[in-house]
Amino acid sequence: LRRLITTQLSHLLHDHPILQSEVVLFVALFISVICGSAAVLLHEGILTVAHTIRMFGSGLDSTWYPWLVICAPAVGGLIAGLILQYLTPQARGSGIPQVKLDLAMQGGVIPFKVALGKLVTTALAVGSGGSVGREGPTVQMCASLGSSLARWFPLTTAQLRIMVHTACVSGLAAAFNTPIAGVTFIMEEVIGDLNTRHLSYLILAAIG
Repeated sequence: LRRLITTQLSHLLHDHPILQSEVVLFVALFISVICGSAAVLLHEGILTVAHTIRMFGSGLDSTWYPWLVICAPAVGGLIAGLILQYLTPQARGSGIPQVKLDLAMQGGVIPFKVALGKLVTTALAVGSGGSVGREGPTVQMCASLGSSLARWFPLTTAQLRIMVHTACVSGLAAAFNTPIAGVTFIMEEVIGDLNTRHLSYLILAAIG
């Protein structure tokens, strides 16, 4: 299906090259909405895991509750570690260095299973009380999701990288409700250039 859609769009753009910029803009908006929603889903997943543990702890005797507090992060981290080891090893790491490496070495091609793995393992690790943040995981999850969606469209490698950048911005903006900070963070930490030529796409992603 993806190959069929990509082929048909390639023919359309070949016959009407003037539509190229409109297609890139549409893809950026589409990815921004989806990745922003995914970031909110990750946050809700963390809250769900934490709420489930609290509900379980409310039914325990007071002498057992401290053991729950001690063991919950260990168990959550263990399950997340097993998932990363055996199911989604590509989702290992803090997130941002892996995205930068994929952009540099793979042209922005990041498998979709990275997004799934990062969503599940981050919800388990953070929700169970692990001492990890969600900035990096949010960036990597959205980068994977944005890359997977963008590859349904006939984009160049440079355009694919832009879509990954916009996905990261929209994810951070939605997760922390900080659109401008999300733009500057991705420009500094992922792109590595505060004078990027594609600032308009990043701002659009933050607003979207």
